[in-house]
Amino acid sequence: MIQCNADGKRDNAVFLFTNIEYEVEAKEKLTFMALNDALTRIPNMRTFSTDVAEMLRTYPKEEFLMISIDIGQFRLVNKLFRYSEGDNVLKYFATKLQEIIESYDKGIYCRMASDIFYACISEKENVEEFLSVLQTGMKNYPLKFELKLYFGIFKITDRMEPVEYMVEHSSYARLEAKKNPLQNIAYYNDELKKKEFFEAVVVSEMEQALQEGQFEVYYQPKCNSLTKQIIGAEALIRWNNPEKGYLSPGIFIPIFEQNGFVTEVDYYVCTQVCKKIREWMDHGVTPVPVSINISRCDLYDKELLSRIMSTVDEYQVPHNLIEFEITESAFILESNLLVSFTKALRKEGFCVLIDDFGSGYSSLNSLKNIDVDVLKIDIAFLPVSTGEKKSPIIMEAVINMAQKLGLDTVAEGVETVEQLELLEKLGCYKIQGYYFYKPMAVTDFEKLLRK
Repeated sequence: MIQCNADGKRDNAVFLFTNIEYEVEAKEKLTFMALNDALTRIPNMRTFSTDVAEMLRTYPKEEFLMISIDIGQFRLVNKLFRYSEGDNVLKYFATKLQEIIESYDKGIYCRMASDIFYACISEKENVEEFLSVLQTGMKNYPLKFELKLYFGIFKITDRMEPVEYMVEHSSYARLEAKKNPLQNIAYYNDELKKKEFFEAVVVSEMEQALQEGQFEVYYQPKCNSLTKQIIGAEALIRWNNPEKGYLSPGIFIPIFEQNGFVTEVDYYVCTQVCKKIREWMDHGVTPVPVSINISRCDLYDKELLSRIMSTVDEYQVPHNLIEFEITESAFILESNLLVSFTKALRKEGFCVLIDDFGSGYSSLNSLKNIDVDVLKIDIAFLPVSTGEKKSPIIMEAVINMAQKLGLDTVAEGVETVEQLELLEKLGCYKIQGYYFYKPMAVTDFEKLLRK
């Protein structure tokens, strides 16, 4: 391009070069990245949804299966062998999945995120062989760690249903498979359909339930077995649904833990407990320490401690009247977060308890790394029959260990006089369980306190 000055004479020349090949290559790369997973190089979820819909339209008379696949304990692979090895595992599995699917006449596959993959294949294919080949391939991966796959299978019956819903159905089945340690495959059926629908209803109603005060705090006393006096209580959540009646926490808490709503529920319990303790103190009722459960999900809330402190201070509740129970599994899976969190709680004068101690995780490692005040010994340790010999030995060892570490103990789930007598013999006198009291409404608990 020629540039001229004011007199019309040539001033200088500017040459523009366009690298056509580079532009084409860049566009192709962008297109590939938009349609494929960056790590494994196989199709992503966006491409998968489009291709599955097209395949269903192209073959209207053929039956297809939607399959959700999860590499079990993949999080531990990253933790034990670093993320680079985790990436290698994902790329290896993606290659195996690609090889199998592309050997079929019809089939679509993708990686959605992390260790979650999907495949859609014809029902004519041998699905058992498909799953077996994938699992065998993972066993052959050179890693000293069991790479077990979990599968959820959904038979596509309604082709007008969005592909995203088909994926959700297969995912729901996969989550059911992960709950059963004896198998790794689950088929979406009418029973799961009803369960999925119920959970969807729960999720749709939870926000309104919280706003309308449908959640109620129940209290289960903790007693001194020698004096029979109430020395504390655990706050437990109940959902009084206007249509379904009282719902067990075992039904809705797992759902809330999956979607993160449990954090709001736990904070609601904390607020109600502080409010009630303040009310007791103002009306001359001597309160006892109340423990509040902390979920694993709560630990991801960066404002958790400040929210707790704000609520406790708002109602001017002495910190020794509020305790926090943390399930032992959280000590293993979220140890880094817990170290700082438990330190901060204890620094502020709150008592910290390990709930369900001995429920199958690395209990001793928890005690070594994290400072707590109390062990709540799980009912699983207690003898279930008069002929039981091992449980008393384990109980005695745990109680002695706690005493040497300067920790208090509370036995939960105590139901029989035989269990109570054993605990007293071993030196554990703080008891929680149906032998003394069941969880009760706050009005009934107040009556006990007034006595």
